[in-house]
Amino acid sequence: MENINTEKLKLDKLIRDFENTKYFGYMFFVEYDGQKFESFDENPNKKSVKSEFRKILENNKIKIFKGIQQAGRTDANVSAKGNILYINSKEIIDFSKLKFLETEGMKINKIARTLPFLEFPQMIEKRYYIYEYPKKLRKNDEDRINKICNKVSGKKDFYEFTSEKGKN
Repeated sequence: MENINTEKLKLDKLIRDFENTKYFGYMFFVEYDGQKFESFDENPNKKSVKSEFRKILENNKIKIFKGIQQAGRTDANVSAKGNILYINSKEIIDFSKLKFLETEGMKINKIARTLPFLEFPQMIEKRYYIYEYPKKLRKNDEDRINKICNKVSGKKDFYEFTSEKGKN
């Protein structure tokens, strides 16, 4: 086992020398309950997704270089079953040795090491958003909702309502 770790460290050093940097990039696969956060980005005096993520890193004594990037940003009170947060660090982060993987409302499910200094938001080809209306506010069952949706769905021609600018 120790031989594997030694080989891995040699490979890491080789990659760092090749890239001419001492930094590693890390993708953190997270999920969070939007009801527990007032915003996504860090804001003074507000509980945010990024500030809580930063606390998890600090509790694990992980120092980051620059800021935290994300695959997708969510509005306040919007949850995510899966999002990716990206950081650069000089440290080799071993997921199995982290003691703090969650905070109230957020959990880190996986970490993947990757190249440093990626322009992460530009690399994301697609984002999928699934919206759920709160059950306590639903007045119709699923069958009734589907019938109404089918009734109003289809192709609609809104050309006559389009401005001249939009027609060109």
